[in-house]
Amino acid sequence: MRDRIISNVLIKMGNRIKKKELDYLENVLVEEFQDVQVKKESTELTEYNDSLRKLKDIDATDIRSFLYAYKRSRGISNLSLNNKRSSISSFFSWLADEEYIDKDPTRKVKKIKVTKKKKKAFTSDELERMRIACTDIRDRALIEMLACTGCRVSELSNINLNDIDFTRKKVRIIGKGDKERTVFISDQAMIYLNRYLETRQDNNISLFVSKRYPYDRLRKDGIERIVRDLGRSCNVYAHPHKFRRTLCTQLIKRGMPIQNVAILLGHADINMTAGTYYDASDDMIEYEYIRYAA
Repeated sequence: MRDRIISNVLIKMGNRIKKKELDYLENVLVEEFQDVQVKKESTELTEYNDSLRKLKDIDATDIRSFLYAYKRSRGISNLSLNNKRSSISSFFSWLADEEYIDKDPTRKVKKIKVTKKKKKAFTSDELERMRIACTDIRDRALIEMLACTGCRVSELSNINLNDIDFTRKKVRIIGKGDKERTVFISDQAMIYLNRYLETRQDNNISLFVSKRYPYDRLRKDGIERIVRDLGRSCNVYAHPHKFRRTLCTQLIKRGMPIQNVAILLGHADINMTAGTYYDASDDMIEYEYIRYAA
């Protein structure tokens, strides 16, 4: 019965919150119900029992105390703790919307501050080490395409051969929100791409396929695994999205207007390009300061 209640709550909340928050919500419910005995309601005449009466008594102080104790006992980061707070907030918001409680106590619980780590682009040395570490022509063509186009890994996976203009070295991309844009293939990437395609013995329309029969389209998780394993082989922390950040950083440093970089990457918000993807090193900031302020 207890598991059924938890399951029903998760089903009802599934369309309102993200999966990660839903997972946290499940943990909260399991913890809260672990010492509670739940019995099927009797059809006999009995005194009404509001099973949500405990929830009505919970206030912001209770939630803050729970979060503090949870972090201390689990030793988790502020990021994980804020995710826990978010899932609890979504749950109480739903209770208030459905009028199970009079007001949402989590509105008084502020977001937990999270220190954002500066995400790095690949260095020239790291890119070269990955290129040297490639022992397979497909994998070399794949990382060259990631490096020169700045595609999202899902976008690269979805490219078909007829999306590519081999003469003009351009690719038609369908990005987030089904928005179409054009990215460009470098001469170096085109060389390895053509070599790879010459080795293909299948009729799949996909640009990148698996090595074994039936030569299925290479999916997102497959590309991520290839890049991760390749980086591990040459002691480089690597994932596909890092190529995207690297291209963004290179283009801005070389003088490409940030508005055009945003268009190339498929960013609707230019602040995403400048604040999240551009890896401005301290040396570069110092150089630019001396250049413009001195």
